[in-house]
Amino acid sequence: MTLAGLTTGLVNHLAVVNLRLALLEGSEPQAAADAAIDLMKRILIEAGMSEQEADIRLISARELVDLVVSQL
Repeated sequence: MTLAGLTTGLVNHLAVVNLRLALLEGSEPQAAADAAIDLMKRILIEAGMSEQEADIRLISARELVDLVVSQL
């Protein structure tokens, strides 16, 4: 597995974890989803990724988070 694949997998996992934490705190589902993706984007940018790279890594995370929200 490549580093890009590992990064994407980790971002997906952390986005869902952040979503679940926000929901447990009482946030509305869509607001929680947006906050989870925003947090992951900020972390990736602070880690040295460009905004464009971060957006690419977050495509599957956004799809996964939206799927979780749609199941609520």
